[in-house]
Amino acid sequence: MLEETSDIVKGIGAVLGLVSVIGVYLDAKRKHPDYHYNEHSEANSDAWRWRKPNTDLALNVEDDEQKSSLYIPAPLLFFEKVLVVFGYAAALGTLAIYAMFISRGSGLPDYFIGTIFILLSWALLRVGSRVSSISLYPEKVVVVESYAFVLKHVVTYRREKKLHFIGKSQSVFELTIDHKEPDYKLIIEKKGFIFSNKKRWILKVNQSQGSWLVEGLECWRDYAGLVDLNK
Repeated sequence: MLEETSDIVKGIGAVLGLVSVIGVYLDAKRKHPDYHYNEHSEANSDAWRWRKPNTDLALNVEDDEQKSSLYIPAPLLFFEKVLVVFGYAAALGTLAIYAMFISRGSGLPDYFIGTIFILLSWALLRVGSRVSSISLYPEKVVVVESYAFVLKHVVTYRREKKLHFIGKSQSVFELTIDHKEPDYKLIIEKKGFIFSNKKRWILKVNQSQGSWLVEGLECWRDYAGLVDLNK
């Protein structure tokens, strides 16, 4: 009897969780329509810089002589923090395992086990990684991703015609009960003659902010035709 009651309670909890997630997704869709880059911003001093976003976008743009940076909060959800802590624990465990292997002169099979622990710790440390800034320069864009509380991953893209930017909010199937709003997926693709190099980034922005910055990146790539991208 107690087991049946427990199963019923778990079922009700799962349904309520699903309803909550769907509510978060639909509410975000309603509150955050697509924003257009030029319509919801003011011109900056140079065409290659981020335009100055309207205050209702709540985006932070900072300029200096050489670059124009858009800063984005990159908080971790509770379950993501837990997994990152496990990642650090796994990394420390891996060091202990390798020290043991070295001390006893282990062979390749043992080191293979250590490699599995390395991959596991790396995967856990990467949980919840999100973009914390996107900096524009006349000839390049620099994306900084924050992860594992204090670590950074920096990628630079050269400004060229075959560079493309695509964005969309997370689907309802990608949300968890911890989400207050869906995250936003930024896909940066460099198209080649046969193959394309594509990378997906996660940003803690809503649909209005995300659509604005994606259109801004497209405008930066093409900025006023001031530089010939075919060269």
